[in-house]
Amino acid sequence: MLIIILSGHYVQRIVRTGSEKMTQNSRRTITIKLFIFTFISQVIPQLAKRHQVIHIVRTANLFILIVSLSLFLHTLILITS
Repeated sequence: MLIIILSGHYVQRIVRTGSEKMTQNSRRTITIKLFIFTFISQVIPQLAKRHQVIHIVRTANLFILIVSLSLFLHTLILITS
């Protein structure tokens, strides 16, 4: 949970400081990725724990990793451009 809050704060700070470099489309993309990251990391594991389905938790963890790496690379590209 703390990692999610810190990563969200980090991305928001990047979006604010680098907003001159970003288009509306890239801001929307970052917002959508943040929403997906938060949804997958919070909702799906809770549902899976209730139903005790291990493969859902593993799949959710894989999606969290993919979305967070994508979000990190996207913001890194925006900062360096």
